[in-house]
Amino acid sequence: MPILLHAMLMVATAVPASEPIVTLSGTLVDADGKPAPRVTVVVAEGPPALRFMTRMVGAGAPMAPQVLARATSDESGKFSVVMPDEAPEVAWRRTRLGIWAFHPNLALALRLIDRDWPQAGLPLSLALPGPAAVRLKITDAAYRPVAHVRVAPLRVAGHVVPDVLSERLAAETDVEGRVTLAGVRPADLDAVRVENEAIGLQWAGLPAQGRDTIVLLNLAPVGRITGQLTADDPRTVARRTLRFATWQVPGDEYSGGGLAEVATDDEGSFEVPALAAGTLTVELMEDGPPGPSPLTSTASERNPPSQPRAPVYLLAQTTGPDVEAAKTTTLEIPLRRAVQVIQEVRDEESHESVDGARVWIRSGGTGGTTGDTDASGRLAGYVLPGLVSSTLVRVPSSSYYDPAGGLRSGTEVTESTQPVPLKVIELARGVPLRGRVVDDNQRPLAGAEITGFWESPRKVPVHAWSNAQGDFTIDAVAAQATVLLWASHGESTSVQPVSARPQGEPATLIVGNKSCVSLDGRVVDAAGQPFAGAVVRVWAKEPQLAGFRYNDLGSALFGGSDRLITDAEGRFRTPPSLRPNATYSLEVEAPGVVSAETEAIEPDSWHTTRFADVVLHPAPRLRAVSGRVVDHQGRAVAGAAVSQSGDGPRRTQTTTDDEGRFQLGGIYDGPAYLFVRKDGFRLQGTRIATADKTCQITLRRGDEPAMTMTTLPPALSLDEQRDLAKSLVEPCLPMLREPVFRQGHRELLRTIARVDPAKGLEIADTILTNPAFKSEVWHHVALSLALTDLDEALVVIALVDRPFLRVQTCAFACDELSDAPTERRVKLLDEALVHARSEPDPGLRARELGQIAVRWLALGQRERGVSLLRRGQALAEALPTPNEANLRLTANRGSFAGMLARIDGPAALPLIEGFSGDLLNRFRTDMARGLADHDPAEAERLFRLIDPAPLFFRMRLAPVARMAAADPERAAHLARGYRDPCEQAFALGSVAHGLAAKDRAAAVRLLEEAYGLLDRASQFGVTQNRRRDAALTAAALLPVAEKFDPKLVEGYFWRALSLRQPWPAPSEPQVLRDVRLAELAAMIARYDRSIARDLLSPLAGRFGTQFMIGPAVIDPRWAAELVQAMPDVSAPPAKNPKLIRARNLAGWLGRPLRGFEGIWEQVYGHCDLRDPDTIDDIW
Repeated sequence: MPILLHAMLMVATAVPASEPIVTLSGTLVDADGKPAPRVTVVVAEGPPALRFMTRMVGAGAPMAPQVLARATSDESGKFSVVMPDEAPEVAWRRTRLGIWAFHPNLALALRLIDRDWPQAGLPLSLALPGPAAVRLKITDAAYRPVAHVRVAPLRVAGHVVPDVLSERLAAETDVEGRVTLAGVRPADLDAVRVENEAIGLQWAGLPAQGRDTIVLLNLAPVGRITGQLTADDPRTVARRTLRFATWQVPGDEYSGGGLAEVATDDEGSFEVPALAAGTLTVELMEDGPPGPSPLTSTASERNPPSQPRAPVYLLAQTTGPDVEAAKTTTLEIPLRRAVQVIQEVRDEESHESVDGARVWIRSGGTGGTTGDTDASGRLAGYVLPGLVSSTLVRVPSSSYYDPAGGLRSGTEVTESTQPVPLKVIELARGVPLRGRVVDDNQRPLAGAEITGFWESPRKVPVHAWSNAQGDFTIDAVAAQATVLLWASHGESTSVQPVSARPQGEPATLIVGNKSCVSLDGRVVDAAGQPFAGAVVRVWAKEPQLAGFRYNDLGSALFGGSDRLITDAEGRFRTPPSLRPNATYSLEVEAPGVVSAETEAIEPDSWHTTRFADVVLHPAPRLRAVSGRVVDHQGRAVAGAAVSQSGDGPRRTQTTTDDEGRFQLGGIYDGPAYLFVRKDGFRLQGTRIATADKTCQITLRRGDEPAMTMTTLPPALSLDEQRDLAKSLVEPCLPMLREPVFRQGHRELLRTIARVDPAKGLEIADTILTNPAFKSEVWHHVALSLALTDLDEALVVIALVDRPFLRVQTCAFACDELSDAPTERRVKLLDEALVHARSEPDPGLRARELGQIAVRWLALGQRERGVSLLRRGQALAEALPTPNEANLRLTANRGSFAGMLARIDGPAALPLIEGFSGDLLNRFRTDMARGLADHDPAEAERLFRLIDPAPLFFRMRLAPVARMAAADPERAAHLARGYRDPCEQAFALGSVAHGLAAKDRAAAVRLLEEAYGLLDRASQFGVTQNRRRDAALTAAALLPVAEKFDPKLVEGYFWRALSLRQPWPAPSEPQVLRDVRLAELAAMIARYDRSIARDLLSPLAGRFGTQFMIGPAVIDPRWAAELVQAMPDVSAPPAKNPKLIRARNLAGWLGRPLRGFEGIWEQVYGHCDLRDPDTIDDIW
């Protein structure tokens, strides 16, 4: 009979202490209510609650969580523990607690709770299952039984077991390698750790099925490591502790790996006698402050030293060569002298120092450590030179909040013997927001979960629980903030959000009756058969916040667990406890398969919503390829480097022998590419088909002619592409009859208007009643008609209800007609001027005049352009100076400044005074762009004032590219100032593109410099932007090489493919990798559609909306076939995944009005880049 843990979390205040003490107390009872003595309760750190944080922290070798408190129930079944005093977490860093319960005669149980649960003093229940055990047989790499090894549970119910419990559950194998782990249910045991002297410490995942029988675990073969720490000061390498970890498959926690810690001797030498073979990572272990253990690039201390101290050295290398079975791997690991940095935290208003703020300092975008500020508000850290960023983790008091919302630009730290101050973090004091949760009858509801958000200026999530009286408090909200709140309780939720202000009356949230929803679905294998034992996690987002970082509601909890397990039919179903006014996606994983993520869906209110079948594809098998490298005369090429990257779990490389022969392993089944390099020869890439085991690769010498590669013609003509889009749109038309219009409906209207103008006009006349929607349709109809019937387009433009949108339509149509006769573009600009004169708003009129003027300048009509800009200048200068209350009114003043800068920088500069934040960054960028070609020095001054955060990367490209022809040295210097190597490389390539006509040789040198940066970034994985890696950036620069000489493209083409990252990659979400792979395929399709299609083979049919960019560019008909092959589901049109995919694909195909050239603008925009060929187009 199961035993229930009924725990009450209570908040108590000790006397005379002034700070509250959180007490976890409760009583253990069985199903009959009888006390259960001697049950161990362990409270440990739990996982991040938000998906964003899960991805940011990433995956590492599984490490036991920190134990916060522990207790044992007494003879009456009661227990009580005092929780450690903790500073409040910032919103984006919210984590959970793991409550573990263990009894020797029962099974281990876990319940996750939100960290803010204790403040509500709510009851907590946890069921301990009856007696259970898992039987294992441990074998070595040759499948021989391994006797007398210690085996312990590592991961149970999806989470790493605290050491204190894992050791109590450990057992030793017998002479036949058999062992029984008592106290763990087979369905819950995900991974074990195994250790003895011969095999070292290894971890291994259990298969999804067959855990009720004897589970066979085959351990990895082991290798040996020896090596030396090196530094310019030999004293710093002595007695240092190193942690080595290996992965069988990088990032796959089920695949297993090894772990070892060793200390160097007095000379810095070290040895690891046994470590599981696999991909190697290295960490330097240091004593650190409270929080996570220091990682490879940063060390910190709470109190900055008052006296100079000996130099600190940190690890400069975090990866090594693969550890190979039965071989000794020799390493030389360099330490580099670190730079001391000082992080200061102050009160935003008083500028007083803030003691006890916890800050996460990271160097180079990876690694990091966490420390607390001292009484002077300072925290000292040691970092390697590079970009250093600081992120607030905890605030010292519940009265503080982070006004930056977690987003801050970093500080570039160079080598220095003096402390380097980082950008000051300022905290704002907030006020509490109070409220109450009641049911339909106004009765208070205890234990209701409150979620929501407010802006500061970023979206800041809030989270709380109601107490026994139904009351809740959200600490530290900006005094003038408006907070949107929802409440959920059991199977009920508030239907609509409630707006609340801290200064107003307490908010009342009414939770309706049975208003929550349930989600269900099925998981199948590649053959369509049910997949039992798969782990399903449900992630929630606010639909109103799509595209923002803080739209994350976190993983859903069901009975204290964050996962569901599929049954024998592969099915899963959530309890009816989810909000209907949110979107949900699934993350599905199991051993031996590639994990899957679904697109987000919005459930039907008060009903069960079913996901389409989730298909799990088997993890690809590895193979070895042998071959020979020869020149064009058939002679062997010895000493050539043969490698693969992107077609295996890690990069592999070998060298040809004297006969040109090689053998290269670690390659996945399926299409793959090998790359051969040799001094004096051109880089060569070769396709290896799925069945190929051997190959011959022919190299061309450097003085032999290169192959010419140019942009391919489109797969379909523009008319064929639009006809295909029409066929995709037709089944989606019922969406327009739905009573509620969402963003998807507007996207559908835009698509119809562009691909079928007549249908768009019909819909505007017969279905739409909202004037804004009608005008939007007319706008896109006119843009489409302008290509074929300009007079008809002008008639439709006249229908648009607002002068500003009429002017925009004329201006955009002028841009679309870039290849048309000048008189047609002039006619559009004359029409735009007529509409601008009717604009009643002076700010909008100034902006409209500026938009027309810059187009006159582009057409060579300088006199007309200058005249309009002077008229707009008078209007803009008459607008009021901006302040917090009138930003919306005065924003056009700043927008006009960038246009005026084209002819008069000094007059434009005062127009942006008074603005701040993102608006000021945008206006400075526009001005720098306007000045770049005639006043590059002033453009550089403004450019350096722009926030260098990656958020503004794409926006900051235009000034650099525009400056290239006027002042190439200054432009290249600005490009080299980008911190992220991929961003720096693309900026250098953009300068090279702009310089090509003036100095081709210099432009080629800049392009080669850019690719050199990408080579190094790929080798060391040094990039701060996970959306753009080295391969994608290199592919995006191919048109620059084509502009110089189409014969240059081939070498850079293979170079881009060779920069692909191994997959799966540690800590990288599958969806990010899939999107990036689809974007890379789209870029590559510009020159070779066959190779582009090969690149998409790992997606194995997982073509979500974001991934459709690849098939759409490679072959739109293929993309349409993928959509048609999707299963039909019973759902309203606006929520039908198949129709949504068809609508999005049609929108993609219908968007470029200028034909195939317009497609590349879309591709670059999707990648958050700028097409080098259009980077300096008007606006």
